[in-house]
Amino acid sequence: MFPSEVAERAAEFKVYLAYLADRVGVGPAALADVAEPLLDKAFRSAQLTEPRDWHSLLAAYASVSAADLETALQP
Repeated sequence: MFPSEVAERAAEFKVYLAYLADRVGVGPAALADVAEPLLDKAFRSAQLTEPRDWHSLLAAYASVSAADLETALQP
């Protein structure tokens, strides 16, 4: 429907995840296997009120915590 807008918001999650990984001390290569499950977690917590409700989507991204990242990295 709005591919460029959706791609822009997905890029924001990548930046958020990279920042979170840096805070935890995880290298970028480790994110390849955990990015999708963490994005899934974020989307499950998203409660959009309308198609252009980007604030709720960003709040959903912020719901992914350092503990979630560390748990996802466990073998």
